[in-house]
Amino acid sequence: MTLHKLVNGVKVDLTPAEEAATLAEWAKNEIEAAKVAYIHKRQSEYPSVQEQFDLLWHDIQDGVVLSKGEWYTAIETIKDKYPKPE
Repeated sequence: MTLHKLVNGVKVDLTPAEEAATLAEWAKNEIEAAKVAYIHKRQSEYPSVQEQFDLLWHDIQDGVVLSKGEWYTAIETIKDKYPKPE
């Protein structure tokens, strides 16, 4: 695949260095987009703050505030579904 650019309205092949730089920039942009996407996916599925506090209150009441309670399990499910990109 050869990449091109327009120079004064004329299609010109990129040099190998320009092509490498362009591909690197595209890869960087994809990584950034993935980081933003996982945040939006998580935020859209987290229970509301009110629901989270209610889950946490019940966990405290039941003595399961650690990683066995409803709140933790609800949040962990979303975090596992949309892992943070490296």
